[in-house]
Amino acid sequence: MPRTQLALLRLTTDLQTREVSLDGVRIALVDHATTLLLFERIAQGGGRVVSHKELRRIPGCRCGKRFDRLLNNHLPAVLRQFIVSTRGRNGGYAIKLPPREEVHYSPQMSH
Repeated sequence: MPRTQLALLRLTTDLQTREVSLDGVRIALVDHATTLLLFERIAQGGGRVVSHKELRRIPGCRCGKRFDRLLNNHLPAVLRQFIVSTRGRNGGYAIKLPPREEVHYSPQMSH
């Protein structure tokens, strides 16, 4: 299944084209496959914190991968702004989308 509906049906990822859409508008292209899977899993949490333990189950995210580095180095800034992190023993990442009325779309998709 190439398309996965995420975060209250507002955020969509297409694993074949590696595009991410918000509210039906393509906003980013993620060139790094593992980072796209990581972003998708965080978004599937729908605002709930997805633990590091859960993220390590993603293919390519096992053994010692630094999630912050993957996100910072390979996720476009337009998508990074939606990620929030929590520290500590139960730390992880969550998605936080702005209200629809606060979203301003650029005519050009971000890489």
